Amino acid sequence: MRTYLVCKRIFEKIVAKLPECRTGRDVALLSETLIEQHKLPKPIHSIGHGIGLEVHEYPHLGRKANDRLEGVVLAIEPAAYFKTYGVRFEEMVANTKKGWKRL
Repeated sequence: MRTYLVCKRIFEKIVAKLPECRTGRDVALLSETLIEQHKLPKPIHSIGHGIGLEVHEYPHLGRKANDRLEGVVLAIEPAAYFKTYGVRFEEMVANTKKGWKRL
């Protein structure tokens, strides 16, 4: 339960900082910092992805991603995977004209 709450806290911190992020790379680097600060293992997948007609879609949220974040819907999914179990907190957010909104 503690790990789940930590993942949820990381999600909240990412959403709070999304207005400062311009690219998928910005989100990826932010998430890496937060995961490290909370002493969770390095994730085995990206922090999230775009949502559209396909489940995993533009924009990409990785260290090499230069995809812009204007007008997109993202799944943000902080996670921690250990030897015997894994935990992930996932919710979607949309970049609207009025800012980032949780869906």
